[in-house]
Amino acid sequence: MRAPIRLAVIGASGRMGQCVLRLAAAMPEVKIVCAIGRRGKRKRESEGLVEIERRLGLSITPDLASLATLQAQVVIEFSAPDVIPDLLATACQHQIALVSGTTGLTEAQEQEIGRASAAIPVFREPNMSFGIEILGRLVQQTARWLGSSYDVEIVEVHHRHKQDAPSGTALKLASLVKTVREEESPVIYGRQGQVGARKEQEIGIHAIRGGEIIGEHTVYFVGRQERLELTCRIDNRDVWARGALNAARWLVAQKPGRYGFADLLS
Repeated sequence: MRAPIRLAVIGASGRMGQCVLRLAAAMPEVKIVCAIGRRGKRKRESEGLVEIERRLGLSITPDLASLATLQAQVVIEFSAPDVIPDLLATACQHQIALVSGTTGLTEAQEQEIGRASAAIPVFREPNMSFGIEILGRLVQQTARWLGSSYDVEIVEVHHRHKQDAPSGTALKLASLVKTVREEESPVIYGRQGQVGARKEQEIGIHAIRGGEIIGEHTVYFVGRQERLELTCRIDNRDVWARGALNAARWLVAQKPGRYGFADLLS
């Protein structure tokens, strides 16, 4: 019988981190060795962390050094952009595989992740949903079939607490459309004022924030007399947590490199 993989979770005090911890705790093939996160100031958040620590029998710490001392094999991180530099340095130094789901990263940070993948296996996706991966494939193929005669607009909807806009998934969907278009496709983020008529090849991205909506992405292909809508709705954060855990179990057996769902599903 294979030994369980030794998992560390970064962003353990956040909503996604807590989902990952809860699901991982029920998986015999996974052993949680480390949980790293920041202590929240709200009483409800603090009480929630205490309950997680009690249930898992470990302490949530802000110290990245525990990744090495507790011999983690793979890290799942849903944290914040400012965590990335130190995390990559620690993971590379100690040869720890990384599953990264943080959104809102700069182009420079994405490039930094790319450089780290020369030393360690990195699974990088802004959305850990298999449904979103399928949506992306459908969007790309639809854009190829319909060509530039259809206008493309992307609308993403998330809860009022989300920090970045547009979502990383919306940006990825736009890039998938651009890859199959022969002409340059400028991306427009919302519209306001006297913007004039819609330009040819333009891709519009629009962000809605409200309530506790988990996540929804719709890509519109709008022709002169018909409209096609492709949508993926996430009803529970467990979808992303399961996706990340599936990626982590797969990643520990891979060589250094940058991976995504396209590799996992192939």
